[in-house]
Amino acid sequence: MPKSPNQKQYKVTQGKLPFLISAPHVFAHKRPALENRYKVEEEFTDKLARIIADRIPVYSVVSLQAQKFDPNFYSKNESPYKREISSIISRNKIDLMVDIHGLDPLLHYDFAIYYPLKYYKSMKAAKVLKDHLQSGSLRGSIVHLLNFPNDDGETLSEFAASQKKIPAVQLEVAKYIRQDDELLDLTAEQIITFLKSFS
Repeated sequence: MPKSPNQKQYKVTQGKLPFLISAPHVFAHKRPALENRYKVEEEFTDKLARIIADRIPVYSVVSLQAQKFDPNFYSKNESPYKREISSIISRNKIDLMVDIHGLDPLLHYDFAIYYPLKYYKSMKAAKVLKDHLQSGSLRGSIVHLLNFPNDDGETLSEFAASQKKIPAVQLEVAKYIRQDDELLDLTAEQIITFLKSFS
């Protein structure tokens, strides 16, 4: 259940590089299709975001509590988290956003990268990120590139690409990787290499 509404719902880390890392589903969150129930949290996605932000000066937003309005579905008006994302992008001239999520445990691959359809720069970023996640110490990883489904929701990456006009991707990471410190560290290093190449 959500904590007191007076408590901060997310943590913002200020950066210097024009990249934004997001982890909105660290805790449970609501969507209309769930009949007023909470969708399960995506554990350790915040840890991956923190590792990246600790090693290079990127901006980051990480949820700190369960949310009544899933920022990866509801509009900016209904989601404080999405409003914060919007503000950071506008104030700091962000060039790219990577939104980190947990991969559905029923899927038998390592990473999924979603990008908004019809946004070439987001598609290109997704392909370059895929290359990085399949190289170095992660060579052999199974990575799927996917478009977002055409539904009533608006993901953070779709919002960033369509409303804020920046490349944005949603990276989904398998649970076994998120639970393993060494694999999580290797994943963070490949994402950092990808961000540096994007500069």
